[in-house]
This record gives sequence, C-alpha cells and structure tokens, in this order.
Amino acid sequence: TQDNIEAQVPEHERPKVTYVVGSHENLIEHVGSNVAKLVCFNLGYLPGGDKSIVTQVDSTLAAIE
Repeated sequence: TQDNIEAQVPEHERPKVTYVVGSHENLIEHVGSNVAKLVCFNLGYLPGGDKSIVTQVDSTLAAIE
C-alpha cells in the first residue's frame, strides 16, 4: 500500500499521509476530531499474512460510520 501511494501522491503532499498498522475499528483513535479526506482499508486478510485473521463485517461498518 505504501509503495502504491508513494508512486501516485506528489512528493509535496506525502507529509500529509499517515500510515497506521492496526485495526480499522480503532480509526477514531488515530483521526480524532480531524477531517480525513481519504481513508483506505485493507479488507480481507493481510497479503502474505495469516489467512485465518480476516476483516469482520461489524468492525468495518463501525469504522465507516
């Protein structure tokens, strides 16, 4: 994800990008009262990771709301 974003986002905009490794259900802890213009979730399982650990519908919906 980081490589893809860095390939597409102009260099002067990159300081505005924050990468968070963690559950999307904790999104509000990272964003707080700030306005996020873009949020990207890696839904499913982490590529190359443990395929028994997958995204859950309830936590995804909570993060979106």
